[in-house]
Amino acid sequence: MRRKGFIIIFFIVVGVVVVTVATNFVVLEGMRRKRLPYAFPVDAVVTWVDADDPAWQRKKTSFSRKQTSENLSNADVPHRFENVNELYYCLKGITVYLPWIRKIFLVTMKPQRPSFLKQFPKVRLVHHEAFFQIKNSLPTFNSMAIETQLHHISGLAECFIYFNDDSFIGKPLGKNFFFTPAGEPHMYDRLAINQYQKRTHDVLRKHNMEPQHIAPLHQAVPLTKSLFKDVWDLFGKELTATAQSRFRRRKDVVTVGLVYQVCDRPSLNRTACLHFTLDEDEELYMLLTKQKQAYTPLETYAVAESPPSLICINNIQKQNKNHRQLWKKFITIYDRNMSHFLKSKNQRL
Repeated sequence: MRRKGFIIIFFIVVGVVVVTVATNFVVLEGMRRKRLPYAFPVDAVVTWVDADDPAWQRKKTSFSRKQTSENLSNADVPHRFENVNELYYCLKGITVYLPWIRKIFLVTMKPQRPSFLKQFPKVRLVHHEAFFQIKNSLPTFNSMAIETQLHHISGLAECFIYFNDDSFIGKPLGKNFFFTPAGEPHMYDRLAINQYQKRTHDVLRKHNMEPQHIAPLHQAVPLTKSLFKDVWDLFGKELTATAQSRFRRRKDVVTVGLVYQVCDRPSLNRTACLHFTLDEDEELYMLLTKQKQAYTPLETYAVAESPPSLICINNIQKQNKNHRQLWKKFITIYDRNMSHFLKSKNQRL
């Protein structure tokens, strides 16, 4: 009987100790997070498709025949889907220049899988079926539809950076380039307004909101899941229609464009963000369909003492000889810069 009493007391003492240790850990962790800025995790989301996959091509052709006149004339042009190994360098740039990224979620169509993924241990492959809430909209060939669903990716951190596979990081950047210490995104604006921004403005006016004449840079974009939920609360009807579009339509809306427009409106009492204009030498954007305009920024990039922070090489057409030459020249410089950085980093260590 006495032995049984000792056993009971022993387990009570152990329980008290475990609870005390656990409580202290939670308290200390909370204090640590308050003391250390930028302690929150940040993930990357990269959207990609392998357009050289015969199965994907057959599927796309089959659904393309069902397009209606509502679709944009450029919704099915080949360069939207062509690959020149840009994904590899996109992932390499994130790995080298943003080592604090927790996970990289690579979003693509099932069953596609890049052959080089083992080189990037942080990458988690996510097929559309795993997070798309409107299942009868699959398969989709519309990047704007995919964008509406990103916040549903399982395990995605509250704060994340969204990349298209033609977006690259140009040099080492800290979390403070993308977020405030409280986790609010830094929104880098541009003034150019295209047909999709005009559509965003129409949606805002429909909801009695005056649009701001800004749009997101066509670069890597810092975001939060909360901001996605906010725009779904406000514009659910329009976003649902976009999510249901297998190919781009004139009525589709850009989710990130809506986020840019509403994230800093005090009247909505919503999650905040901060808007900035990035210095000209901090961004490299090359639209290869306008080749004469592409040569100058590439030449500047080749001799720059400090590379730009954000890079986008847009509309690469691998069948175009000039495009291939420009791409090869860019990637030679980009890879050289990464090698120099890694070498200097190893020397410092």
